Amino acid sequence: MVTHTDQPLQLTYRGGPDRVVITPADEDRFVLSREEAIRACQAYAEKQRFASQFHLLLKTLARWLSEHEDQVKQAFLTERDKGLLFLVVQREPRYDEQLESDLTELDLQIAQDTDLRLIPLSVLAVPDAGQEVPLTFLSPQLRIQFIRGQ
Repeated sequence: MVTHTDQPLQLTYRGGPDRVVITPADEDRFVLSREEAIRACQAYAEKQRFASQFHLLLKTLARWLSEHEDQVKQAFLTERDKGLLFLVVQREPRYDEQLESDLTELDLQIAQDTDLRLIPLSVLAVPDAGQEVPLTFLSPQLRIQFIRGQ
């Protein structure tokens, strides 16, 4: 969530053409090179775009889950390799070809969606074979479980 204040952050060119003085609200000033200030602004803008895309991804996955709730027992979003993993636990212990097909279609839809281009995502369906199975795929750093609302 982004909050805006009445006082804008002040960026002042001083100390030569390649220096930027930054004065935040607490007036704890610091100096960056012009290139560092530009990279910081670009990183902030990229972070904002990522946050927006992450929110859109969560909504997309939740919508897909609501359409497949009769086939899905649990679902998680976690980190894996250099991206995110959408892990789906099937209701049944046997292979569900239709669920696999639908999950593959979701994977392609997300991969081709330019509104989600900053988020590398892979998908995986596993059979219901006990509580330990999903735990083997979940990262300790990021574990988001989707819970169906009432």
